[in-house]
Amino acid sequence: MRHQDLAQRSHSLAAEMRAVIGESVVAIKDGAANVDQMHGHVSRILEHSRDLARDVKSISHATSDQADQVRSLNDALAGLDTDTQGNAALVEEASASAQLLREQAQQLQQLVATFQLRSA
Repeated sequence: MRHQDLAQRSHSLAAEMRAVIGESVVAIKDGAANVDQMHGHVSRILEHSRDLARDVKSISHATSDQADQVRSLNDALAGLDTDTQGNAALVEEASASAQLLREQAQQLQQLVATFQLRSA
């Protein structure tokens, strides 16, 4: 009877081990499927990250180009400001010269008025 109990017990343990191994195989397959799924997610994340990095680089180049254009515009405006200030100085000088000519013309007119012309 002892042999029979041992055999039956061995058979039970073997069946139990088969069940545990079967469950382990299923769990391993599920885990492998999850790993494959995660690998797909990580690959897509990496692809999107590369796209984002490319877009950020493009934005950076565009921003740099715009900054160069703004600097050029600023330089041009500074040149216009300098020219405008020079023109304003010339206008002031011309105005002062015109005023001086006006005064000299009045003086000349007064001097000419002192002469008397004889009638013929």
